[in-house]
Amino acid sequence: MNLEAQRITAAPIRKTLRVRAPQQRAFEVFIGSMHIWWPKEHSLLQARKDIVVERQAEGRWYEVSEDGTVQQWGKVLAWDEPERIVLAWQLNADFAYDPNLLTEVEISFHPEGAETRVEFEHRHLDRMGAEGLAKLAEMEMSMDEGWGQILGLYAEMASASG
Repeated sequence: MNLEAQRITAAPIRKTLRVRAPQQRAFEVFIGSMHIWWPKEHSLLQARKDIVVERQAEGRWYEVSEDGTVQQWGKVLAWDEPERIVLAWQLNADFAYDPNLLTEVEISFHPEGAETRVEFEHRHLDRMGAEGLAKLAEMEMSMDEGWGQILGLYAEMASASG
């Protein structure tokens, strides 16, 4: 009898949305206004003032509180303005920064007339390890819904400003 080990991996979270804004504006609202549309309850710091995505590959992705405290979220893996950005999401299943963890969030912006189709993917969730995957399995629907809520707020702001 030949038994092969099977590995179960977490499926990527994928979302597609349309915003009523040209490609450059859709990209800019995503990157430059994240501190406005990202829900305050999805912060790691109290009294969040800003969310920063440094505009270059290897740039940092972090939030800043009113008192100047900085909390790292990850880094920029690819910067192809205004078509695409890939971010390293380095928050573990407890939403604590882990410099050794690297899941990827890719957002691509596709012009379609007066609108932009935004493709979102959060992948490599299995890199959270066995313990992280166990927690992720418990919250996968919540994480999927969370990204849906967050991206919905982004789409509202991008469409309103287009």
